[in-house]
Amino acid sequence: MRITDVEADIVRIPLSTRFSGSVYQIESRCTIVTRVHTDEGLVSEVYSGDERTGYHLLKDLVVGPMKEAVVGEDPTAIERCWQKMFALTPRIADKAIAMRAVAAIDVALWDIAGKSLEVPVRSLLDGYADPAPVVRFAYYVQGRDTEDMVQDLLHQRERGIGGVKLKVGGVSVADDLLRVRAIRDALGDDFIVVCDANQAWTLGEALEFAGPAKEMGLAWLEEPCSLAGRRQRYAPGAAADGHCGGRRPGRKQFLGRPAPDGYRGGGHPECGRRDLWWYLGVAARGRSGADARGQDGAPRGTATRSAAVAGSRSRSVC
Repeated sequence: MRITDVEADIVRIPLSTRFSGSVYQIESRCTIVTRVHTDEGLVSEVYSGDERTGYHLLKDLVVGPMKEAVVGEDPTAIERCWQKMFALTPRIADKAIAMRAVAAIDVALWDIAGKSLEVPVRSLLDGYADPAPVVRFAYYVQGRDTEDMVQDLLHQRERGIGGVKLKVGGVSVADDLLRVRAIRDALGDDFIVVCDANQAWTLGEALEFAGPAKEMGLAWLEEPCSLAGRRQRYAPGAAADGHCGGRRPGRKQFLGRPAPDGYRGGGHPECGRRDLWWYLGVAARGRSGADARGQDGAPRGTATRSAAVAGSRSRSVC
């Protein structure tokens, strides 16, 4: 079986209501849909990423140099395809978008591998599932206040939502603490509350928030301040490293530092994330997990381990 073509489409949907985090606003949602065709008629179709600015370049890379790298290759030789695409990235200025282009095709190749063997991809990764709560986002939403947010969360809990990842850092620390308190008082102690500041705070502001928030049962705090601030000291309580950039060497450099007090690498232990699949692909996700082995806490995402897939080397995935 050989790859004959790679296609990509941009799907962008404008939003009627603007919402925001601490340092950005979202007025549309956008993703890229990638299709990989084979000479045996198998076609994969996957979506990856949530781009707001770089989606045109992402598509150009997928249907341009990345496609040229893999056409004619065996789609189940996933490691070989990944290495050929990765070899192109030093010549691409925007490394984050370059790695997302690699990931778009990499994930599509895993889809082909699963289809060819007639098994779900999770089986190829030795995946399993235990019951876990679903945690949804809560942003700053135009025209809505804290009470509106709490009422929405109460409604979502009736539908089975088990927690919230609250964006913080866009208002004063005191006002953000009031938002956390309102959620805790209305939804109870068993409702998971996590926060993400997107590096908006100084170290002092992060400390000011983290102490009282910990007393309110905050599960973890993502990206409280910039990397420079994190080198000094983490805020008390569980802190998460965030995305650590779009390249494996960057993740290895960060994860290779001594783990700070309370470090938790990227998420509530009951809540898996798919970000690394979008940023690096399944293959590189395994390398990031191997790089982080021995650190306190688990890196972003659920713990899985890949199996050898039709010529592709098996590798550990965290």
